Amino acid sequence: MDEGLKREIRDNNGSGRFAVGLLVGAAFGAGLGLLFAPKVGSQLRRQIGARATNLANVTSSTYRKASGRAVTGWKAAKTFYDSARSANGHEATGPRG
Repeated sequence: MDEGLKREIRDNNGSGRFAVGLLVGAAFGAGLGLLFAPKVGSQLRRQIGARATNLANVTSSTYRKASGRAVTGWKAAKTFYDSARSANGHEATGPRG
């Protein structure tokens, strides 16, 4: 297997675990913050809203990065596949073209 493709696969696996850990950690931290920091109802709602917005922004950013890496990985895998088929005397493109 091509070393660049192996590195791309390894990097993508790490980023997925990081994203899951980030989301779980953010949710856990927000829950602990609510439990140990009693506030007036309006302040608490405002704080929850701000944290939810921040979490949504982080999640969206992480998703965009992961999607970009997935596309890059897919293109690298397709290039590797096409070059392997060519080297073996087959057509350069598969059924999906």
